Amino acid sequence: MPSTRENRVAGQKAAVGFEDTALYRAIADFASGTGASLGDPTLLQDFSDALGVRIEAAVSNPILQYGVHTEAMFEWVVHALGGTVLSQRLDNGSGTVLEDEEVSSPDFLLVTQEGKRFVVEVKNCASKTNPPLKVFRRVYLERLATYADKLGAEAKVAIFWSHAGFWSMVDVGFLLSTTDSAKVSLSMFDALAESEMASIGDRWVHLRPYPFRFRMSFDILDREPGNGNQTTLSLRVSDVGMTLGSKTLEDKTDSKVVSYLAMFGMETDGGDDFVFDSDSAGHIEFVAGDDPETEESQMLTIGPLSSVLARHYRLTSCDENGQVSGLAYNRIPVDHPIRLLAGGYQGSQVGFIYFKLSPRHESDVVELHS
Repeated sequence: MPSTRENRVAGQKAAVGFEDTALYRAIADFASGTGASLGDPTLLQDFSDALGVRIEAAVSNPILQYGVHTEAMFEWVVHALGGTVLSQRLDNGSGTVLEDEEVSSPDFLLVTQEGKRFVVEVKNCASKTNPPLKVFRRVYLERLATYADKLGAEAKVAIFWSHAGFWSMVDVGFLLSTTDSAKVSLSMFDALAESEMASIGDRWVHLRPYPFRFRMSFDILDREPGNGNQTTLSLRVSDVGMTLGSKTLEDKTDSKVVSYLAMFGMETDGGDDFVFDSDSAGHIEFVAGDDPETEESQMLTIGPLSSVLARHYRLTSCDENGQVSGLAYNRIPVDHPIRLLAGGYQGSQVGFIYFKLSPRHESDVVELHS
Protein backbone atom coordinates (compact mmCIF):
# COMPACT_ATOMS: atom_id res chain seq x y z
CA MET A 1 0.00 0.00 0.00
CA PRO A 2 1.39 3.47 -0.86
CA SER A 3 2.11 5.69 2.13
CA THR A 4 0.14 8.84 2.89
CA ARG A 5 3.11 10.90 1.76
CA GLU A 6 3.35 8.98 -1.50
CA ASN A 7 -0.35 9.56 -2.15
CA ARG A 8 0.06 13.27 -1.43
CA VAL A 9 3.07 13.60 -3.71
CA ALA A 10 1.26 11.66 -6.44
CA GLY A 11 -1.68 14.02 -6.05
CA GLN A 12 0.61 17.05 -6.32
CA LYS A 13 2.19 15.69 -9.48
CA ALA A 14 -1.22 14.97 -11.01
CA ALA A 15 -2.31 18.52 -10.21
CA VAL A 16 0.37 20.08 -12.46
CA GLY A 17 -1.65 21.82 -15.16
CA PHE A 18 0.34 20.72 -18.21
CA GLU A 19 -0.84 18.17 -20.75
CA ASP A 20 1.67 15.49 -21.69
CA THR A 21 1.89 16.81 -25.26
CA ALA A 22 2.72 20.33 -24.04
CA LEU A 23 5.50 18.99 -21.81
CA TYR A 24 6.85 16.84 -24.61
CA ARG A 25 6.94 19.82 -26.98
CA ALA A 26 8.80 21.87 -24.37
CA ILE A 27 11.37 19.12 -23.94
CA ALA A 28 11.68 18.70 -27.70
CA ASP A 29 12.18 22.45 -28.18
CA PHE A 30 14.85 22.42 -25.47
CA ALA A 31 16.61 19.48 -27.15
CA SER A 32 16.47 21.20 -30.53
CA GLY A 33 17.86 24.44 -29.07
CA THR A 34 20.78 22.68 -27.36
CA GLY A 35 21.46 20.22 -30.16
CA ALA A 36 20.77 17.24 -27.91
CA SER A 37 19.06 14.01 -28.89
CA LEU A 38 15.69 13.11 -27.36
CA GLY A 39 17.36 9.86 -26.35
CA ASP A 40 20.21 11.57 -24.51
CA PRO A 41 20.22 10.16 -20.93
CA THR A 42 21.13 13.58 -19.48
CA LEU A 43 18.40 15.47 -21.39
CA LEU A 44 15.71 15.40 -18.71
CA GLN A 45 18.09 16.52 -15.96
CA ASP A 46 19.44 19.33 -18.13
CA PHE A 47 15.90 20.36 -19.03
CA SER A 48 14.85 20.28 -15.35
CA ASP A 49 17.83 22.41 -14.31
CA ALA A 50 17.17 24.97 -17.03
CA LEU A 51 13.45 25.01 -16.22
CA GLY A 52 14.18 25.67 -12.54
CA VAL A 53 16.24 28.74 -13.44
CA ARG A 54 13.45 30.04 -15.71
CA ILE A 55 10.79 29.43 -13.05
CA GLU A 56 12.76 31.36 -10.41
CA ALA A 57 13.19 34.25 -12.84
CA ALA A 58 9.48 34.24 -13.75
CA VAL A 59 8.24 34.13 -10.15
CA SER A 60 10.51 37.03 -9.17
CA ASN A 61 9.40 39.16 -12.15
CA PRO A 62 6.49 41.38 -11.00
CA ILE A 63 5.73 42.55 -14.55
CA LEU A 64 5.24 38.97 -15.72
CA GLN A 65 3.40 37.95 -12.54
CA TYR A 66 0.85 40.75 -12.70
CA GLY A 67 0.56 40.47 -16.47
CA VAL A 68 -0.51 36.84 -16.13
CA HIS A 69 -2.78 37.83 -13.24
CA THR A 70 -4.50 40.40 -15.47
CA GLU A 71 -4.96 37.84 -18.25
CA ALA A 72 -6.49 35.37 -15.81
CA MET A 73 -8.81 38.09 -14.50
CA PHE A 74 -9.90 39.00 -18.02
CA GLU A 75 -10.76 35.38 -18.82
CA TRP A 76 -12.78 35.13 -15.59
CA VAL A 77 -14.57 38.43 -16.25
CA VAL A 78 -15.41 37.49 -19.85
CA HIS A 79 -16.96 34.22 -18.77
CA ALA A 80 -18.92 35.86 -15.94
CA LEU A 81 -20.37 38.57 -18.18
CA GLY A 82 -21.87 35.87 -20.38
CA GLY A 83 -21.65 37.70 -23.71
CA THR A 84 -19.40 35.12 -25.39
CA VAL A 85 -19.86 31.55 -26.55
CA LEU A 86 -16.12 30.83 -26.85
CA SER A 87 -12.99 32.02 -25.08
CA GLN A 88 -9.76 30.42 -26.28
CA ARG A 89 -6.20 31.24 -25.23
CA LEU A 90 -3.90 31.88 -28.18
CA ASP A 91 -0.59 33.29 -26.97
CA ASN A 92 2.06 30.65 -26.28
CA GLY A 93 4.85 33.15 -25.77
CA SER A 94 6.31 32.79 -29.26
CA GLY A 95 5.99 34.72 -32.49
CA THR A 96 3.84 33.58 -35.40
CA VAL A 97 4.60 33.77 -39.11
CA LEU A 98 1.79 34.23 -41.63
CA GLU A 99 2.65 34.46 -45.35
CA ASP A 100 6.33 35.14 -44.51
CA GLU A 101 5.32 38.06 -42.30
CA GLU A 102 5.99 38.02 -38.57
CA VAL A 103 2.90 38.93 -36.56
CA SER A 104 2.09 39.25 -32.87
CA SER A 105 0.02 36.50 -31.30
CA PRO A 106 -2.80 37.98 -29.17
CA ASP A 107 -3.85 36.50 -25.85
CA PHE A 108 -7.41 35.37 -26.61
CA LEU A 109 -9.87 34.50 -29.33
CA LEU A 110 -13.44 35.44 -28.36
CA VAL A 111 -16.64 34.60 -30.22
CA THR A 112 -19.61 36.67 -29.06
CA GLN A 113 -23.25 35.69 -28.77
CA GLU A 114 -23.85 37.72 -31.96
CA GLY A 115 -21.22 35.71 -33.83
CA LYS A 116 -18.47 38.35 -33.90
CA ARG A 117 -14.88 37.10 -33.67
CA PHE A 118 -12.36 39.09 -31.66
CA VAL A 119 -8.67 38.48 -31.08
CA VAL A 120 -7.79 40.31 -27.89
CA GLU A 121 -4.46 41.41 -26.44
CA VAL A 122 -4.76 41.99 -22.67
CA LYS A 123 -2.73 44.66 -20.90
CA ASN A 124 -2.49 46.06 -17.39
CA CYS A 125 -1.96 49.81 -17.00
CA ALA A 126 -0.68 51.13 -13.68
CA SER A 127 0.08 54.61 -15.04
CA LYS A 128 -0.07 57.38 -12.43
CA THR A 129 -0.32 60.24 -14.93
CA ASN A 130 -3.45 62.37 -15.04
CA PRO A 131 -5.22 60.99 -16.95
CA PRO A 132 -3.63 57.52 -16.93
CA LEU A 133 -1.95 56.77 -20.26
CA LYS A 134 -1.07 53.56 -22.14
CA VAL A 135 1.48 53.71 -24.98
CA PHE A 136 1.84 51.10 -27.76
CA ARG A 137 4.38 50.65 -30.53
CA ARG A 138 2.62 51.15 -33.86
CA VAL A 139 4.30 48.12 -35.42
CA TYR A 140 3.01 46.00 -32.53
CA LEU A 141 -0.60 47.09 -33.19
CA GLU A 142 -0.17 46.55 -36.94
CA ARG A 143 0.98 42.98 -36.31
CA LEU A 144 -2.08 42.34 -34.14
CA ALA A 145 -4.29 43.72 -36.90
CA THR A 146 -2.60 41.46 -39.47
CA TYR A 147 -3.12 38.40 -37.28
CA ALA A 148 -6.81 39.24 -36.85
CA ASP A 149 -7.28 39.88 -40.56
CA LYS A 150 -5.82 36.48 -41.50
CA LEU A 151 -8.18 34.86 -38.99
CA GLY A 152 -11.21 36.78 -40.24
CA ALA A 153 -11.58 38.51 -36.88
CA GLU A 154 -11.45 42.00 -35.35
CA ALA A 155 -8.37 43.01 -33.33
CA LYS A 156 -8.98 44.50 -29.89
CA VAL A 157 -6.83 45.62 -26.97
CA ALA A 158 -8.32 45.09 -23.51
CA ILE A 159 -6.76 47.23 -20.79
CA PHE A 160 -7.26 47.01 -17.05
CA TRP A 161 -6.68 50.46 -15.57
CA SER A 162 -5.57 49.10 -12.23
CA HIS A 163 -5.66 52.27 -10.13
CA ALA A 164 -9.22 53.09 -11.20
CA GLY A 165 -10.41 49.48 -11.37
CA PHE A 166 -11.87 49.84 -14.89
CA TRP A 167 -11.77 47.52 -17.89
CA SER A 168 -11.85 48.85 -21.46
CA MET A 169 -11.66 47.08 -24.81
CA VAL A 170 -10.73 49.24 -27.79
CA ASP A 171 -10.54 48.41 -31.50
CA VAL A 172 -6.97 48.30 -32.84
CA GLY A 173 -8.12 49.95 -36.09
CA PHE A 174 -9.36 52.93 -34.10
CA LEU A 175 -6.02 53.20 -32.27
CA LEU A 176 -4.09 53.15 -35.54
CA SER A 177 -6.36 55.85 -36.98
CA THR A 178 -5.55 58.34 -34.21
CA THR A 179 -1.98 59.04 -35.32
CA ASP A 180 0.71 58.20 -37.89
CA SER A 181 3.44 58.22 -35.24
CA ALA A 182 5.60 55.24 -34.34
CA LYS A 183 4.02 55.28 -30.88
CA VAL A 184 0.27 55.32 -30.21
CA SER A 185 -1.02 56.76 -26.92
CA LEU A 186 -4.39 56.02 -25.33
CA SER A 187 -5.71 57.83 -22.26
CA MET A 188 -8.04 56.11 -19.83
CA PHE A 189 -10.85 58.58 -20.59
CA ASP A 190 -10.60 57.97 -24.34
CA ALA A 191 -10.41 54.23 -23.72
CA LEU A 192 -13.64 54.29 -21.72
CA ALA A 193 -15.36 56.47 -24.33
CA GLU A 194 -14.35 54.05 -27.10
CA SER A 195 -14.74 50.87 -25.09
CA GLU A 196 -16.53 47.92 -26.67
CA MET A 197 -16.88 45.90 -23.45
CA ALA A 198 -20.67 46.01 -24.02
CA SER A 199 -20.17 43.58 -26.92
CA ILE A 200 -19.10 40.86 -24.45
CA GLY A 201 -21.91 41.53 -21.98
CA ASP A 202 -20.70 44.48 -19.93
CA ARG A 203 -23.07 47.25 -18.84
CA TRP A 204 -23.41 50.02 -16.30
CA VAL A 205 -25.70 49.31 -13.37
CA HIS A 206 -27.63 51.80 -11.27
CA LEU A 207 -29.60 51.05 -8.14
CA ARG A 208 -32.77 52.89 -7.21
CA PRO A 209 -33.66 54.05 -4.63
CA TYR A 210 -30.83 54.67 -2.19
CA PRO A 211 -29.07 54.89 0.25
CA PHE A 212 -28.33 51.25 0.79
CA ARG A 213 -27.71 50.20 4.40
CA PHE A 214 -26.37 46.87 5.60
CA ARG A 215 -26.53 46.31 9.36
CA MET A 216 -25.25 43.25 11.22
CA SER A 217 -26.17 43.00 14.91
CA PHE A 218 -24.36 40.83 17.47
CA ASP A 219 -24.93 39.42 20.93
CA ILE A 220 -21.84 39.77 23.13
CA LEU A 221 -21.32 36.36 24.73
CA ASP A 222 -18.01 36.91 26.51
CA ARG A 223 -15.19 39.42 27.05
CA GLU A 224 -11.52 38.64 27.57
CA PRO A 225 -8.86 41.25 28.36
CA GLY A 226 -6.16 41.61 25.69
CA ASN A 227 -2.96 43.63 25.35
CA GLY A 228 -3.13 47.12 26.83
CA ASN A 229 -6.64 48.52 26.61
CA GLN A 230 -7.79 45.95 24.05
CA THR A 231 -10.59 43.53 24.78
CA THR A 232 -11.45 40.36 22.86
CA LEU A 233 -15.17 39.83 22.36
CA SER A 234 -16.96 36.56 21.73
CA LEU A 235 -19.84 37.43 19.40
CA ARG A 236 -22.90 35.75 17.91
CA VAL A 237 -24.79 37.24 14.97
CA SER A 238 -28.30 38.07 16.14
CA ASP A 239 -29.71 39.84 13.09
CA VAL A 240 -28.81 40.94 9.57
CA GLY A 241 -30.82 43.67 7.91
CA MET A 242 -30.64 45.50 4.57
CA THR A 243 -32.60 48.55 3.51
CA LEU A 244 -32.89 50.59 0.32
CA GLY A 245 -34.16 54.04 1.14
CA SER A 246 -36.86 53.35 3.71
CA LYS A 247 -37.66 49.86 2.39
CA THR A 248 -36.40 46.68 4.08
CA LEU A 249 -35.17 44.03 1.67
CA GLU A 250 -36.95 40.75 2.27
CA ASP A 251 -36.80 39.03 -1.10
CA LYS A 252 -34.04 36.42 -0.89
CA THR A 253 -32.81 36.82 -4.48
CA ASP A 254 -32.78 40.61 -4.26
CA SER A 255 -30.91 40.39 -0.97
CA LYS A 256 -28.33 38.03 -2.50
CA VAL A 257 -27.71 40.33 -5.45
CA VAL A 258 -27.50 43.52 -3.38
CA SER A 259 -25.24 41.85 -0.79
CA TYR A 260 -22.84 40.92 -3.60
CA LEU A 261 -22.88 44.48 -4.94
CA ALA A 262 -22.34 45.86 -1.44
CA MET A 263 -19.28 43.68 -0.98
CA PHE A 264 -17.65 44.17 -4.36
CA GLY A 265 -19.37 46.98 -6.23
CA MET A 266 -20.24 49.83 -3.88
CA GLU A 267 -18.18 52.54 -2.27
CA THR A 268 -19.34 52.39 1.33
CA ASP A 269 -19.08 54.82 4.23
CA GLY A 270 -18.99 53.82 7.88
CA GLY A 271 -18.72 50.30 9.16
CA ASP A 272 -15.14 50.68 10.34
CA ASP A 273 -16.00 50.45 14.03
CA PHE A 274 -18.01 48.11 16.17
CA VAL A 275 -20.76 50.11 17.90
CA PHE A 276 -21.91 49.05 21.37
CA ASP A 277 -25.68 49.24 21.72
CA SER A 278 -25.47 47.93 25.29
CA ASP A 279 -23.19 45.82 27.46
CA SER A 280 -24.58 42.70 25.80
CA ALA A 281 -25.11 43.80 22.18
CA GLY A 282 -23.54 45.78 19.35
CA HIS A 283 -23.60 46.24 15.60
CA ILE A 284 -21.66 47.15 12.46
CA GLU A 285 -23.35 49.16 9.72
CA PHE A 286 -22.25 49.86 6.14
CA VAL A 287 -23.83 52.65 4.12
CA ALA A 288 -23.64 53.27 0.36
CA GLY A 289 -25.12 56.48 -1.02
CA ASP A 290 -25.83 59.91 0.40
CA ASP A 291 -27.35 60.76 3.73
CA PRO A 292 -31.03 59.70 3.62
CA GLU A 293 -32.07 62.99 5.20
CA THR A 294 -30.79 65.02 2.24
CA GLU A 295 -32.41 62.87 -0.48
CA GLU A 296 -30.32 64.68 -3.10
CA SER A 297 -30.68 61.83 -5.58
CA GLN A 298 -32.74 58.73 -6.11
CA MET A 299 -30.12 56.63 -7.90
CA LEU A 300 -26.89 54.96 -6.82
CA THR A 301 -24.32 54.21 -9.53
CA ILE A 302 -22.70 50.81 -9.09
CA GLY A 303 -20.60 51.13 -12.24
CA PRO A 304 -19.69 48.57 -14.91
CA LEU A 305 -20.27 44.93 -14.04
CA SER A 306 -16.72 44.28 -15.25
CA SER A 307 -15.39 46.55 -12.49
CA VAL A 308 -17.47 44.73 -9.87
CA LEU A 309 -16.04 41.45 -11.13
CA ALA A 310 -12.50 42.83 -11.22
CA ARG A 311 -12.77 43.89 -7.58
CA HIS A 312 -14.16 40.45 -6.71
CA TYR A 313 -11.33 38.68 -8.52
CA ARG A 314 -8.61 40.87 -7.04
CA LEU A 315 -9.85 40.47 -3.50
CA THR A 316 -10.23 36.71 -3.78
CA SER A 317 -6.96 36.03 -5.64
CA CYS A 318 -4.65 38.23 -3.53
CA ASP A 319 -3.55 37.90 0.07
CA GLU A 320 -3.99 40.57 2.74
CA ASN A 321 -0.79 42.32 1.55
CA GLY A 322 -2.09 42.61 -2.00
CA GLN A 323 0.27 39.94 -3.36
CA VAL A 324 -1.11 37.52 -5.93
CA SER A 325 -1.88 34.25 -4.18
CA GLY A 326 -3.95 32.46 -6.83
CA LEU A 327 -4.66 32.53 -10.55
CA ALA A 328 -7.39 29.90 -10.66
CA TYR A 329 -10.06 30.27 -13.29
CA ASN A 330 -13.23 29.08 -11.57
CA ARG A 331 -16.45 29.11 -13.55
CA ILE A 332 -19.25 31.28 -12.23
CA PRO A 333 -22.29 29.25 -11.07
CA VAL A 334 -25.53 29.86 -12.95
CA ASP A 335 -27.25 31.14 -9.79
CA HIS A 336 -24.47 33.61 -8.96
CA PRO A 337 -25.68 37.23 -8.47
CA ILE A 338 -23.57 38.47 -11.37
CA ARG A 339 -25.32 36.01 -13.68
CA LEU A 340 -28.65 37.51 -12.70
CA LEU A 341 -27.40 41.04 -13.33
CA ALA A 342 -25.75 40.14 -16.63
CA GLY A 343 -29.03 38.58 -17.69
CA GLY A 344 -30.97 41.78 -16.99
CA TYR A 345 -32.46 40.78 -13.64
CA GLN A 346 -34.88 43.44 -12.40
CA GLY A 347 -35.83 42.15 -8.96
CA SER A 348 -39.14 42.28 -7.16
CA GLN A 349 -38.07 44.85 -4.56
CA VAL A 350 -35.01 46.48 -6.11
CA GLY A 351 -35.00 48.77 -9.15
CA PHE A 352 -31.95 47.88 -11.25
CA ILE A 353 -31.31 50.11 -14.25
CA TYR A 354 -28.89 49.08 -17.01
CA PHE A 355 -27.05 51.30 -19.47
CA LYS A 356 -25.41 49.72 -22.49
CA LEU A 357 -22.81 52.21 -23.66
CA SER A 358 -21.86 52.34 -27.32
CA PRO A 359 -18.48 53.72 -28.44
CA ARG A 360 -18.80 57.37 -29.41
CA HIS A 361 -17.35 56.75 -32.88
CA GLU A 362 -20.31 54.43 -33.56
CA SER A 363 -23.06 56.30 -31.75
CA ASP A 364 -23.48 59.07 -29.23
CA VAL A 365 -26.72 57.53 -28.02
CA VAL A 366 -26.93 55.84 -24.64
CA GLU A 367 -29.20 52.81 -24.83
CA LEU A 368 -31.31 52.37 -21.69
CA HIS A 369 -32.54 48.98 -20.49
CA SER A 370 -34.97 49.17 -17.60
